[in-house]
Amino acid sequence: MIDFIEDLKRFFAMAKQLQVGGQKQILKIFGYLCLVVVCTSATAQQDTDGTWTLPRLINFALDNNKQIGAKELATKKREQSVLVAEGQNLPSVDFVTFLNAYPVNERLLIERHGFRPSNPFEDVILNYGLQLTFPLYTGGRLKEEINLAEAGVKIALARTNLSRQELIFNVTSGYYTYLKLQSVLDANEGLLRSVMESRRIAAQQLAVGRTAKLDLLKLDTRVSSARTQLVVVRNAVDRTLSALSALLGLPPGTGLNIVGNLQVAVTSTSIDEAQFSARLERQDLIAIRAEIKAQKHLVEIARSKFSPQLNSSVFLGGYTGNSGETQSDAKIFINLRMPLYSGNSLQSKERETLFRLQELQLRLEYAERNAMAEVEQALIELNSTWARLDTGLLSVELAQEALRIERQKFQQGRGTGNDLLLAEEVVLRAKTEYAAAQSDSQLALAALRFATGQIQQTVGNSQSKNE
Repeated sequence: MIDFIEDLKRFFAMAKQLQVGGQKQILKIFGYLCLVVVCTSATAQQDTDGTWTLPRLINFALDNNKQIGAKELATKKREQSVLVAEGQNLPSVDFVTFLNAYPVNERLLIERHGFRPSNPFEDVILNYGLQLTFPLYTGGRLKEEINLAEAGVKIALARTNLSRQELIFNVTSGYYTYLKLQSVLDANEGLLRSVMESRRIAAQQLAVGRTAKLDLLKLDTRVSSARTQLVVVRNAVDRTLSALSALLGLPPGTGLNIVGNLQVAVTSTSIDEAQFSARLERQDLIAIRAEIKAQKHLVEIARSKFSPQLNSSVFLGGYTGNSGETQSDAKIFINLRMPLYSGNSLQSKERETLFRLQELQLRLEYAERNAMAEVEQALIELNSTWARLDTGLLSVELAQEALRIERQKFQQGRGTGNDLLLAEEVVLRAKTEYAAAQSDSQLALAALRFATGQIQQTVGNSQSKNE
């Protein structure tokens, strides 16, 4: 950015040296446009590299996810199918032309007219003109096809919403996993600083003969272990960020400055309320119900094939025969189609649609039972993680107080390095378990919202428990 600005300055310097005013103005305008483009690009880059909250992560992922974009296009395609089905109820106007050849039976003509006409009938006739065609009776097929197309739109929309909710859940899981690992990383960095400070104190005490060399060696080992553990946690953080970048549609290696906290949101939901919401709002259940409705329309369409099909056509145009003369022509056609025998194909098609309907009904029953079980399991997990929160917070406070006492004793020469190491281990384990409890609570809450179909409406709108 700085190099480019310097180039622009040199560009303007060259413009001042030019004697031709037109060239100078052109260079100035060109340089100004380049500066605008670069500044705009820098602003966009700054927006990408800024802080990322959970709502921003979710919105960015939804806007850039290719699978959701494809399903939204599938929904639009289904909407066009509705228009196609509705258009079948309207008259159609076409330009048509057809050639009719009629063989002339001379014997029949002599008997009928008593003489041999030169050409009483045209044996080749070319018709051309406009034909208006509209349905009169289809046994309800056209209406059912419209209903089928509308049900298809609901299916596509439910599947799109389900993909959106799955993406929101995955981004939420990655977000809170990152915050948990970041908390563990901070705890490990604090532990490393503490161990290194203890090692410095132990080295001073060893110099004056107040501690044994074994304590210093133990601290050296603990420093090495803390550094190794720090590398492991940092690698886990990098993997989580890589997974989040993939969900956001960002290229690998993109830096994300994620901000937030692990404070748990307040919610109070009974199992009856949660299961009722799941029955109404889960998109997978909505999609199966729409499939059942669509299949019922397919059953009716299959049955309509047994009914007569009646349509009418009006032809306006002209015809040309062997004589080469063109004359006007008008015709009205009434077409009746009545199925008499189809090799059992119509009956088989009806049975096929009925079996498919029964299959979908069983799938819905199975999916509803699974959904109720998922809601119950999510509530149990949420209550379990909340119980861990209270215990975890007390454990952290107790461990920190014990560490303070051990550090004070060690600095005064009344404690051992081993006791200090054990106290620091307890603090690290307590902080790690508390961060895990906080993260698991957020994930359990997100899982409950996902199981009830409400994750889209509630992300980022809750109040923190610990505020």
